[in-house]
Amino acid sequence: MALRFEDTLSYTLTVSEKINKEQLHIPTMLIQPYVKNALKHRLLHRKTGRKLPITFTNESDKTITCYIEDNGVGRER
Repeated sequence: MALRFEDTLSYTLTVSEKINKEQLHIPTMLIQPYVKNALKHRLLHRKTGRKLPITFTNESDKTITCYIEDNGVGRER
């Protein structure tokens, strides 16, 4: 990724402490399309300061929420 984004991509992966990481398994293909979309269609067109925070939280005992944010160019491009 660093070669494609010329070392200007900063990403973080945060998992809530309430989530048992040993017991939880999320198939990668559930999250991957959204991360790829943020990278390819939004962040690739930004020249500097690219940020991609990914956060997993549990809103309730039966729900895990994944927030994928970016500071890309959006639809203006």
